[in-house]
Amino acid sequence: MEILDNNPPTEGIAERELTNDISTTYRSVVAIYTHGPQIEGLETPEFAGAIEDRATKWIEIPDPNNPEQTLSLPFLTPMAHASWLNPHFFSDKGYDPSNLLYCMLPQDLVSKLSPTELDSEFSMLRDKNGPLSIIIDYPEMSTPFYKNLQVDHWVDTLGTREGSPAATYHYRTFLKAKEDKIDEYVPDPSVRMITPEDMKDHAERIWGIYSRQFQPLVYDHPIVGALPKEVLIETLKSLDTKIAAFFDHDGVLQAFGYVVVHNLKLCPWLNEKYFRNEAQGLPIYYMPGVATAPESHVAASAKVMNYLIHDCLKEEKEVLLTFECSNRSARYIPKIVKRLFDQANFFEADELIEQKHRYEVVNLN
Repeated sequence: MEILDNNPPTEGIAERELTNDISTTYRSVVAIYTHGPQIEGLETPEFAGAIEDRATKWIEIPDPNNPEQTLSLPFLTPMAHASWLNPHFFSDKGYDPSNLLYCMLPQDLVSKLSPTELDSEFSMLRDKNGPLSIIIDYPEMSTPFYKNLQVDHWVDTLGTREGSPAATYHYRTFLKAKEDKIDEYVPDPSVRMITPEDMKDHAERIWGIYSRQFQPLVYDHPIVGALPKEVLIETLKSLDTKIAAFFDHDGVLQAFGYVVVHNLKLCPWLNEKYFRNEAQGLPIYYMPGVATAPESHVAASAKVMNYLIHDCLKEEKEVLLTFECSNRSARYIPKIVKRLFDQANFFEADELIEQKHRYEVVNLN
């Protein structure tokens, strides 16, 4: 095993072909060692920038498909290439984002490397480049590499204002329609579906509500959890998305929610393989939440959620439902969801399973 300062040699290989080949190998290895609900590492657009950056550190690892051979893969890259990380959060914790490195490989892979060699390589890297601060993220059931590290280091668990270590809280449960109740249920008449064609009339109102409600939930969080405007609108226009909105007596849209149906590629941060395994053949519905206008009554969110769940279960009868929370929203969103489940009379819900995806900074001084 060796940590390399520069990219592998590229002589005689077309740059685009090399990038595609390394990307394919990287994604394959990451998929093997990613076991939680959230993707670890970088996606394709960010990956291309990382491997072109001379500041990216590479590592030689055993080939998981052929242990007698080794692979050279990008390992540590400047934080800027992980565009989903929230620089304001890390600045608030006393770090200079321009000096932070992001570990691009799953912790379940790095923790399996030789501790002696890892110690030696990190020591040489620190001696050559000075103190290192490395952002890692991993599902709570994984083993972070520093558990096997003997070289002097300390771990920052990135405590939040909520008093808990920084994490994304993933939730999942199974919903099953009550056959004798699903057809009797009458959705609230103030709620109706928004079609892709309707979005041209409601996009600005929806964005206004979304940006005001979601951004405060993720400010004190290591990831940029709110979607950019153009990504949100394109997601809502997708045929794989169902949108429901609550309208007041004057016909003004005051709350909306949406579910992504089946197509988790619309949510590239989620590990589709993990959810397919958990769903055991059932449809997977991702519901990021319900956003309400400040002047709207809190009951609007429950009406929107019930409408969406009813619409889903009329078609599928049983589904796996998943959503996630920040440290702040995890204090109350699961309670609201459980209360709604308990009060509903047209479906049954299994236990709400929580799984954390943690974020930490490993400091080698």
